[in-house]
Amino acid sequence: MRSPLVVVALALSLNVIPTRVALAGPSDEAKAGQLFDKAEAEYQAGHFREAIDLLLEAQRLAPDAVLHYNLARAYEGLGELDPALASYRAYLEADPKTKDRGAVEARIKTLEQLKADRSAPKPAPPGPPADRPPPPPAEPDSASPVPWVIAGIGALGLGAAGVLGGLSLSKSNEAEEPATSGEDAARLTDEAQTFATGANVTFGVAGAILAAGLVWGIVDVATLGSDPDSPTASLRVELWGPGARITSRF
Repeated sequence: MRSPLVVVALALSLNVIPTRVALAGPSDEAKAGQLFDKAEAEYQAGHFREAIDLLLEAQRLAPDAVLHYNLARAYEGLGELDPALASYRAYLEADPKTKDRGAVEARIKTLEQLKADRSAPKPAPPGPPADRPPPPPAEPDSASPVPWVIAGIGALGLGAAGVLGGLSLSKSNEAEEPATSGEDAARLTDEAQTFATGANVTFGVAGAILAAGLVWGIVDVATLGSDPDSPTASLRVELWGPGARITSRF
């Protein structure tokens, strides 16, 4: 005769076994299959988070290795590398003899490298560009015409001085003629002296202007294209007494 404890234990074991079979029965597998199909549709539509929720529910109802693989793909679509790596490794553990083991292992290495690249410190952004010195002033392509204009004015002044000198000489000769009266001779002499003074002054000023223009023009041509920071020549014309003088600095 069996003891009461044996009868109770047998009864408990009979009650537990049917319950555990029901949890993994056809109804759960069918529901998991439906969740799998929905997850695939969400994944194809780019709804990776919704696909993950459906796959996790299917995994709870009917665990399967392929669900780990699909979860890894969905996590990878979201850029969540850690759960993607965990799901790929769980897939290899659940199905060690899978035919695509090499491809999955290569994918794991790729994600590990991507994760390392993400965690690597980023280089500091470049600083503001250094202030560049202003460009040097453009050098003139040709010499300035101004000094030659000044030289031309000086030449015209010399011509005017010559005219005044000629008038002075003419008045002086006319005053010395025997037919000229004393009063006219005195007047002509004064006029000759006035023209002579004007000729001298004009000659001095015009000569100085001509010389200044010529020297300026020669220096301008000589320094064309030279270093702009090098000292340059300077000229100055000064009226002095009845004439003028030129001062220069190089």
